Amino acid sequence: MKPTFIALAAVAVVAVVVLFMTGRQNGRSARPQNPAVRDFQPLTAHLFRDAISVAKSATVTKSYFGGRPPLSPQYAWPTRNGRPLSFLACIDCSELPRSADLDWLPESGLLLFFYDLQDQPWGFDPKDRGGSATVYVPAAEVSDRSSFASPPAPLPADSVLPKRHVAFHLSKLPPSWETPELKAVGLTETEMDMFMEQRASLYGEQPHHQIGGFADPVQNPEMDEACQFVTHDLYCGDATGYNDPRAATLKEGAGDWSLLFQMDTDDDLTIMWGDAGMIYFWVRRDDARRLKFDNTWVILQCG
Repeated sequence: MKPTFIALAAVAVVAVVVLFMTGRQNGRSARPQNPAVRDFQPLTAHLFRDAISVAKSATVTKSYFGGRPPLSPQYAWPTRNGRPLSFLACIDCSELPRSADLDWLPESGLLLFFYDLQDQPWGFDPKDRGGSATVYVPAAEVSDRSSFASPPAPLPADSVLPKRHVAFHLSKLPPSWETPELKAVGLTETEMDMFMEQRASLYGEQPHHQIGGFADPVQNPEMDEACQFVTHDLYCGDATGYNDPRAATLKEGAGDWSLLFQMDTDDDLTIMWGDAGMIYFWVRRDDARRLKFDNTWVILQCG
């Protein structure tokens, strides 16, 4: 009986080894193989747009975040419900790099950006009108920068930004991964990851402050459509506005809007939009060409 027992044991061991090796082979074949990564640059090159990065600078410039606007003390400061808006930034358009893609931006004068930092309206409701303001000041009306306007009433300390000078750099910016035009290219998951790493590298470790180009959305990338709807009194906090009978016709004008100014959460400026989000000032390009910035619209997004 002993030899028979040994023979049976040997057969069992062999069977276990065969099953183990078969399982390993099957496991290897069952794993998805990464497809070869294509040279996706030619596939996506047509999607890039010129954008201007806005980076804080140790060099004194005419453009800056925070502080006060370089205007007469008698300037009519924008308010909402009797409360002054916070001053965010002064952009001297003569310092902006020029680009054919951004030919709708003014070549001179100041763009001043204000926002209700206390309530931080999301911009999905027509009732948010007045929660922000973009003011254009022609070059001929710019003071010698020796005087600065002040809000008509005190603002809480956390609604006043410290002054930081900024510098501008022109670069080509790809769209976000949710952009329909990018999805249509059909990148693989691996290629898409590499594409998005390329986009992130353009900002480096700096906050994503930007003028023009593709917005860097935290949520929905189709903010141009939301701006078109909300400025025509459609509520976009849910599906109400998108299901409105007027939506189909209004949607045709969404392409008239462009990102004017994107401002990121920035610890150095002591600002946080919602939960580490961003705010986006949008404008119709034809309005900007006519130096009309009183109908800009702001959307806040956060995670």
